[in-house]
Amino acid sequence: MRAPVPLAVQYAKLDGALAATTPLVELGVACTLALRCSPAELAEAATRAVAFAAGRAGAYALSYERCTTRDVESIEIPAIVASVGRGAFTNRRALLGVTFAETSALAAIAEGAFESCRVLRDVTFEEGSVLTTIGEAAFHGCRAVEDVTLPRTLQTIGVEAFLDCHLLRTMTFGEPSALTAIGARAFTNCGALQSIALPANVKVLESHAFCACSSLERVTLPASLTEICEGAFECA
Repeated sequence: MRAPVPLAVQYAKLDGALAATTPLVELGVACTLALRCSPAELAEAATRAVAFAAGRAGAYALSYERCTTRDVESIEIPAIVASVGRGAFTNRRALLGVTFAETSALAAIAEGAFESCRVLRDVTFEEGSVLTTIGEAAFHGCRAVEDVTLPRTLQTIGVEAFLDCHLLRTMTFGEPSALTAIGARAFTNCGALQSIALPANVKVLESHAFCACSSLERVTLPASLTEICEGAFECA
């Protein structure tokens, strides 16, 4: 696997595809830059996939909606990025690993951000992560992911967030965990998952959250749990 691709690059390195004068779209304190570079330009720039203005104050959100390249193998998302947008890396079939930088400002991974990245194996949240939300279907269909450690700041795992992660063996929650809710079908059809210990603050386990987890042998439920919805462990 090639070394992670740093996403904090200068505009000039994309040969004018994004000019230094390109305006930022203001979204409160966050800014989003639409990607306007061709696959050839990306390959020439060592498969860098986004650019933002170095030295600008504030947080940034990634938007990959205009990127057509599929050959990025490993990506390191810089600390300044506050959110990974809807469908940002959907169907990146060569993507093997994603690392979120130390002191990362990342608070949210949006709907379908890494959906159908079928060979993605490694998802690493560094110490000090402030992630609070994993959105709907964020890692749906990431069939090769085996082990995930979620940061203690995480509050919500969305609907179908890890649906069909067939090789997922362990899901570890940082302590003390802020997690309170696990969405419907969040871990459905994770056939390799053998055990799960829900952290102390979880209150709601939505319908079919762990349905069809055929290898699941041990479940630890916290005293805080107030609602287990229909089929949460059906066919587990």
